[in-house]
Amino acid sequence: MNQTERPLADFYDGAFRIAIETQTPIIPFVMINNRKLFPRKDPLKARPGLITAIFLPEVSVIGLTMDDVPVLKRKVYDLMENAILNPRSATAPT
Repeated sequence: MNQTERPLADFYDGAFRIAIETQTPIIPFVMINNRKLFPRKDPLKARPGLITAIFLPEVSVIGLTMDDVPVLKRKVYDLMENAILNPRSATAPT
């Protein structure tokens, strides 16, 4: 759980290592408005409302090795952070 004021907490390596080991693409997604509805520091103040899930483009791991984990993490982090900070651009049709 992200207890910071940043949009995302730092990622652990595990999911990225597994994706590379199994050559399975990563499909990142973010949820918009959940911070307002589910406060991080006081979960008892949760309230009803709408949360928007935005599924981002698939990130291929074909040909990547364990040496690529930091770059892959950064790529996915940047995609997700941008979608959180600019949700309209993430949902715009392409």
